[in-house]
Amino acid sequence: MEVFLMVLKIIGIVLLCILGLILLVVLLVLFCPFSYRLDAAKTEQVTARAKVSWLFHIVVVEVLWQAGLNLRLKLFGIPFYDKKKKDAKKAAKAEKDKKAGKSEIKDSEDVSPEEKESEEDTAEAEKEPAESSADTETSEKEEQKETDSEKEEEKPSESYETDKAEAPEKKKTPKSIDGFFDWIDRMRDRFWDFLDRAPEKLAEWLDFLPDKAEELIDTVEYYDRLLNSEGTAQVIEAVKKHGGAILFHVLPYRTDGTLDYYDDDPANVAKIYEYQVFALPILDRICGKKGNFDILALQDEKKVEFTLRIRGRIFLIVLAWHGLCLILNKKVRIFLKKLKRQEA
Repeated sequence: MEVFLMVLKIIGIVLLCILGLILLVVLLVLFCPFSYRLDAAKTEQVTARAKVSWLFHIVVVEVLWQAGLNLRLKLFGIPFYDKKKKDAKKAAKAEKDKKAGKSEIKDSEDVSPEEKESEEDTAEAEKEPAESSADTETSEKEEQKETDSEKEEEKPSESYETDKAEAPEKKKTPKSIDGFFDWIDRMRDRFWDFLDRAPEKLAEWLDFLPDKAEELIDTVEYYDRLLNSEGTAQVIEAVKKHGGAILFHVLPYRTDGTLDYYDDDPANVAKIYEYQVFALPILDRICGKKGNFDILALQDEKKVEFTLRIRGRIFLIVLAWHGLCLILNKKVRIFLKKLKRQEA
C-alpha cells in the first residue's frame, strides 16, 4: 500500500511540474513583450533588416535583405537556421555530386589496352562481311538508278503532268472593290439584325431594371434599419474603443529617420523645404515623443539617400484582452449575427 501511495505521489508531483511549466510558458508568452525592429537604408543599394525578439533576446528571428533575401533563427544566441548558408550547402553538395558523376564516367571510359585490342579485332571481323555486303548493295543501287533515269528520259511529259496535278491550287484573291462591297453588305446585315433584336433586348432590360432597383432599395433600407437600430451606436463605440486600442498598441513607439535629397536645380531644393514645413506635424506624430525625422536638401548631383529605424513592442495580453472584450460583447455578437443572416 505504501508503494502504491508513493507511486501516486511521484506521478502527482510530475503532473504538477508539467502543469507548472505549461502555466509558466503561457504567462511568459502573455506578459513578456515581443520586440520588433526595422532598419532600412538606401545609399548605393537598398539594405533592410527586420528583427523580432522575445524573452530578453533568447528567441530571435531576423529577415535580412542585401542583394538577396535571408532568414535567420537564433536560440540563446546560437544560430539554428540560416537560409543563405543552407542554400550554399545545397549548391556545394549538388556541385560535388555532379563532379562525382563525371569522375565515374571517366573511370568507365578508361579501359586497359589489351581489352581495347580485343574489341578492335572483333570490330574488324564484323566489318569484313558488312563491307562485302555493302559493295553488292551499292552495285545494285547504281544499276537501279540507271534504269530509273532511262525511264524518266522516256516519259518527261507524264512526270510533269503528275507534278502539276499534285501541286495545290492557289486560291484566287478577290478584287479589292468586290471585297469592299461584300464587307458593306455584311455590315448592313448585322446592323439590320441588331435593329430587329433591339426591342426584345430593351424589353428584357426594362423587365430586369425594376427587380434590380427593388433589391437595391431593400438593401439600403435594411442597412439603414440596422445602423439606426437599438444598440448599434454602442457597437460602433466598442469597436472604436477596443479596435483603436489594439491599433495604437501595435504601432511603434519610436521612429527615427533621415532623408537626404540632392538636386542640381535650386528650385527643386527649395520645394523640398516647403514640403518639409507641411510634413513636420505629421512626422512628429508618427515618430513619437522620442523619435526624430530629419530632412536635408542640398544642391549637388541628383540622388536620394535615406535611413529608417522603427522600434516597437507588443504584449499579447493587451491584444487578447481587447479582442475578448469585442468577442464577448453581447451587442457586438448580435450585430455580427444580423450581418451573417443578411449575407446568407
